[in-house]
Amino acid sequence: MSDFYSDVDAELPRLDPEDLGGIFLSSGSMGIPKAIPHSHNAIVIMAHQYTFGVSTKHNQEDILYNDRKFSWSAGYPLWEIVSGGTRVVATHSFGSSSLAVLADTVSDIIQRENVTCAVLVPPVIDQLLKVDSPIKLKSIVILGVVGCPSVLSCVGKICDELADMYGMTEFGGLATGFYSADDVKNFKEKVLSVRPFPGVELKVTDENGYLVPVRQRGQIQVRSRKRFTGYLNHQSPLIENMLRTGWLNSEDGGFVTEEGSLVVEGRIKGLLQVYGIKIYPFQIENVMKYRNTISNVVVLPVVEKSTQYHVPCAAVIYHQDCNDTTENIQDFVREAFSVSKEDKLLEPLYVPQVVIEFKEFPLTSSGKPDRHAIAEAVRHKLDGTKYDYIH
Repeated sequence: MSDFYSDVDAELPRLDPEDLGGIFLSSGSMGIPKAIPHSHNAIVIMAHQYTFGVSTKHNQEDILYNDRKFSWSAGYPLWEIVSGGTRVVATHSFGSSSLAVLADTVSDIIQRENVTCAVLVPPVIDQLLKVDSPIKLKSIVILGVVGCPSVLSCVGKICDELADMYGMTEFGGLATGFYSADDVKNFKEKVLSVRPFPGVELKVTDENGYLVPVRQRGQIQVRSRKRFTGYLNHQSPLIENMLRTGWLNSEDGGFVTEEGSLVVEGRIKGLLQVYGIKIYPFQIENVMKYRNTISNVVVLPVVEKSTQYHVPCAAVIYHQDCNDTTENIQDFVREAFSVSKEDKLLEPLYVPQVVIEFKEFPLTSSGKPDRHAIAEAVRHKLDGTKYDYIH
């Protein structure tokens, strides 16, 4: 490095490893994204963990396809820092007109750029398998989504191994699960499982913070050698407990298996998720409330049986002497989010797939709509052949 900069007339400042190195944004799955500062030392730790989680056989000749945003820890050039490999990105990948077009684009890039490892969302993997794509990768990485066993069908066909990575922007990568052809043959769980990286501790507790037995669902708690010092300009009640005990509530739910692996089942609170993209229900509610026929609305996630995605279901109260149709409401939401009918990737995320009319909402003692009671009422009105109620 000194030879490279020998002709540069500049003096770089001396940095302490604990000086601010970068500020990443959380995914915003629980509302507005939070800004999270990281030191130079923390970024190096995160980079090593991320690199370990991409492949069991990585080297400097690897080329990684990853189109996640650079402002998110999953898209920041962490892998490149440690591995020395090449990163390939695609701009506005989710702006494709259809899943088929997106998969074709990804396939072309992987072949043209000689990509060896790729970060992909499960629907793209499914589409690549459907069209018998000729690509063959060392590894495929899924992250930010609950890993369903169906995604394992890619192993041995378009990749040698699948890596299911679990992490938080507060800490970076926390755990991963690698699945080879032999692992796929013996896999029996309903959701993929992961094991923590060196220097990371994970446990599952009840609401009071006490450990729960094996296979009992609870809240996932995290403690890591990578220091998390809090959010930028944002106070969280979770921080007080972390400062006292070192453990941070991830607000994810899951359980531990008999083998000591962690199964991550998803956010504890209602979350809409399609193709790895996430949205909070209030974002749709606030748009729908501008509809002149709607008096009040509550958006809840339901599981679409054909895809297993958490899609929006809208419970609505119409203004007196007003009525509306599902199609008109869907058109209104499409226009508000600038999503066309041809936007097959984004429409199921932003546009309510089900609209259920209520005369009035059950209320809490404070006068607010009781979401739990509304969800229970929705359960009885859903088309059980197409959708599942989320308990």
